[in-house]
Parts: sequence; C-alpha cells; structure tokens
Amino acid sequence: MINNITPVNQKPTISKLLATLKTKVVGFVVIDNQGQLVGKVRDLVLDNQRRLNLVIFQTINQTQARQKPVFKEQLALVWSQKNSKNRHYH
Repeated sequence: MINNITPVNQKPTISKLLATLKTKVVGFVVIDNQGQLVGKVRDLVLDNQRRLNLVIFQTINQTQARQKPVFKEQLALVWSQKNSKNRHYH
C-alpha cells in the first residue's frame, strides 16, 4: 500500500518546509477517536494530489492461549481527508 504513493516534484522551498515539518511530527503518538493508541508517526509523505499523509508505525501484541505474547510490527498509511462539515482538532 505504501509503495503506491508517488512523490511530487516540488519546489526547494516546499521540500525544505516539509523536511522541517517531518522532523517535528516524527515520533508523535497517534490516538484514535476512542482514545486508543494507533501507533507513532514514522514518516510524512506528500502524494501526487498534494495531500500530506502520515506513515504510522504500529506494534501489535498478539497473545495466543498459553503462549507468551508475540509483538509484530507494521506500517500503516493514514491519508489526509477534507471534512468541510465538522472540523475537530485534538
């Protein structure tokens, strides 16, 4: 899924601003609407439609009956969305 994003050719100023923003958001914790941990921001990507997307690093705890927990890691891509009706900022 992440490989389907094509980077945008951008002006040096935009590249510099995105690099600065990336250094500020990488490592932030992402929480869903119910207050549950989604993961941590690993990367910031500008797609070909000029939308900012966050690449989220998730650690999944899978415990099976009578076994030790198994921690799996995966990356998830969160697409930015426009919501003109209700804008909530947390």
